[in-house]
Amino acid sequence: MAFPVFGSGLAAVLVLLLAAWALPWRRRHAAARVWLAVIAPAAVVLDFVVFNGLVDWP
Repeated sequence: MAFPVFGSGLAAVLVLLLAAWALPWRRRHAAARVWLAVIAPAAVVLDFVVFNGLVDWP
């Protein structure tokens, strides 16, 4: 169960980064691009924490 959750979390991070790059390079979209780019590493950390919580370590 943990590996599909981890993989889907990384896919969500990829979507965030692609969305940050796909937004038009206009001044009005600058804040949204920055927020998406900042949220992506935080989502990786959250994904890692959830993965470690799901894995039953010996």
